[in-house]
Parts: sequence; structure tokens; C-alpha cells
Amino acid sequence: MRQPVRYDVEVFPENHSELPHYVPRARPEGAFVVLIPDIPEARSAVLFSSPPEPERSGEPAMELLEVLLRQRPARDPGSTG
Repeated sequence: MRQPVRYDVEVFPENHSELPHYVPRARPEGAFVVLIPDIPEARSAVLFSSPPEPERSGEPAMELLEVLLRQRPARDPGSTG
């Protein structure tokens, strides 16, 4: 998936003979939504990403976050299974 938080911004010059260009943002920030299917057997969802800096986008992805979706039910102390 494309970088969900933009690290640059498109600038349109006042002089209309110049082409628009991209300028790095001083403090990139943003938000995005991840939809997770409701799979009864799933216990967690894990988010992976390559480094966020555009010049490092080709590096391998690493785990950033794991979110528990549901806890395993507690076993009944009197059960045998």
C-alpha cells in the first residue's frame, strides 16, 4: 500500500509558467483507518511497515504494532480438556 502519511506536499507556484513541485513536510503527520475482517479464530492483528522516510521505502518491512482482537476464553478449572 502507498505511504498513508504524506512526507511531502504538492506546491503550485504563483508564476503559472512554472510547474508544480513537491516539497518535504517539516513535520509529517496524519491518520488512516485499517479495516480488519471479523475472523472468529483470529487472536491479533499485526501492522508491518518499511521505514517511513521516502528514501528508505525499499527496505524490508518490520513489525510496528500488534493489537489483540480477543482473549482466549479462560479454562474451567474443573474441566479435563
